[in-house]
Amino acid sequence: MNEVSKGHGTFAVSTNENFNRLPYKPAQSFRITNVSGKMVGIRDRHSVHILDDFESGYDAWSVTEGSTIEKFGGLEIEGANSPVISGIAYTEMPTLSKESIIEVKFRVIYGDASFGFFDDVERVPLITTGTAGTTISLNEAGGASTSAPSAVDLDWKKGKDYKLSIEVHPDTEQFTADLFDGVKKYNIAQGADSTNDDGGGGGIIEPMSGFLFAVRGQQVVIDSLVLKKKESYPNEIIANGSSFSFKCLESIDEYELVNLGSDARGFGDNTDSITLTGYYEV
Repeated sequence: MNEVSKGHGTFAVSTNENFNRLPYKPAQSFRITNVSGKMVGIRDRHSVHILDDFESGYDAWSVTEGSTIEKFGGLEIEGANSPVISGIAYTEMPTLSKESIIEVKFRVIYGDASFGFFDDVERVPLITTGTAGTTISLNEAGGASTSAPSAVDLDWKKGKDYKLSIEVHPDTEQFTADLFDGVKKYNIAQGADSTNDDGGGGGIIEPMSGFLFAVRGQQVVIDSLVLKKKESYPNEIIANGSSFSFKCLESIDEYELVNLGSDARGFGDNTDSITLTGYYEV
C-alpha cells in the first residue's frame, strides 16, 4: 500500500529527453526551480472531461438482468442526483489512449464493490468473478484485488466517500489503479497486466475503442465519472536559473517535464538526466 498524506513540502523530479511526470503531492500550487544548466519544458499531462455527473438522469447506463440504477435516497456524493447501483450497471466509454485516466467517485453502503473495463457486453457479468476484463474489486474485509491478478490491504470503509482512478496503457495491455479518500492515496496496482493472455480475456488492448465501464455492488453509490485524456500540449519553457509557479487541480503530478538541452551544446545534451526541485502547498 502506498499512502501519501496531504500537506506541503519540497519535492524533486528527474527527467531526460523523455517526459517524466512530477511526483504525487496533493496541492493547489507549486513552484519549481531549474538550476540544471539545461532548458526544461513543462506541460499539463491531461485535459479533463466530465463523462457523467448524473444530473440529467441515468439514460447513458444499462443494467444486467435483475439489477437497478436509481436515485439514491440519502446524502449525495455531489450535486443532487447520485445514483445507487444494486447489481451491475455499465456505460460505454470514448476511445481511451495511452495514459488516459478514468476516475469515479463512490460510496459503498452495503457489501462489496467492483469496477472494470470490458471489451463487449457479453463479458460484463464476469465482473463478479474478477478474472475477466480489467477489474478492481473491493472486498468486505477492507482489501482490494485486481484481475491481473493481484491483491492489497487497504482498510477501506463502508459509508465513506472515495475516488477510484484507473490509468490505462492499451499499447502494453497494462493498467495502474489508485484509491483516494480525500486525504491519502492508496496504490492498488502499478503497471499490472490485463487478462488477455491469462484469465477470461476482454481486458484493455489497443485500440481501446467501444469499451464498457461497469460497476457492481449490492449497494454502491457513484458520481462524477471523469476522463483525463492524455494530451501533447506545447511546452512552457523553464530556462536555466529561473523559477516558476503553477496551479493544480488536485496534485502536482498533473504536470510532466522534459530536458530540452542547453544552447551551449546545441541542445544535443537533452539525453542527460537532470533533477529539478520545488515546493508545493495546499
